[in-house]
Amino acid sequence: MFTFNSKELYICTVFSMIMNRVFSFYGGFLALLFLIFSCHSPILVSENNIPIQHTLPQDSATKMWLNPYSDSVNKIMDSIIAYTDTSLNKIRYNSRITQVQETTANLARVCSDYVFNSANTWLKTNHKRRCDIVVLNQNGFRNDISKGAITIGSVFEVMPFDNEIVILKLSGSQMDSLFLFIAKLGGSPVSNLLLDITETSYNKAVIGNSRFDSRRDYYVATNDFMYKGGDNFTMLKYPEEIFNTGILVRDAILDGFKSEYSETKHIQAKPFPRIIHVKTQ
Repeated sequence: MFTFNSKELYICTVFSMIMNRVFSFYGGFLALLFLIFSCHSPILVSENNIPIQHTLPQDSATKMWLNPYSDSVNKIMDSIIAYTDTSLNKIRYNSRITQVQETTANLARVCSDYVFNSANTWLKTNHKRRCDIVVLNQNGFRNDISKGAITIGSVFEVMPFDNEIVILKLSGSQMDSLFLFIAKLGGSPVSNLLLDITETSYNKAVIGNSRFDSRRDYYVATNDFMYKGGDNFTMLKYPEEIFNTGILVRDAILDGFKSEYSETKHIQAKPFPRIIHVKTQ
């Protein structure tokens, strides 16, 4: 069995705490595993495993050795990239999303627009085509951004995953399945789309300034998790064509905040929802 002495465990634990600032909720655990199995050679001993706990004594020499790395990470994560006059909130829901919850979740609209701008620019530059819509998953946004300074660290807390933007060419029937599924959920983060939904279906879809046409194909930007059927978006798994952009969703959001604030000195909170709940008679 592979075990470690207390000093080795402390080194790995402190490294994990540092990496946790970078990768937010899940990255610290992954960083810990990486460090245990790659950064230090394990020692085979016969004693019992030592659990990693807050009660482990600190080693002053090790802490001093780690401080420069910790300071560098904190300096990067605390860098301010923009300011917002309004809190940007993730969605909070228990089952099917309501109109109030959809309206309140302004963070998703801001981030979806940034992803749309990034995907559209990439597609036009590399393939001379235009992106039609963005659709993302609500669970991808893991934290709010409070009113005031927006730091690199706060964006990592919102989007801790290294998900890539992919652009899918979908048929009209696949788009119809996508809209029906969004209606079933009660909403989803979207950009360049207005969708009127009922409890079981949708009444109208407007892409850009045009009504949805089931006879044509569309280019849909999303993340690679959803493309693989994540969060039950199975209609995205078999596109007619796929483009891997190599752009992380998080990087598109970071660039979006930087660019918008640099140009306008303001972050537009986009209060109007794109998913409209229509009451049936």
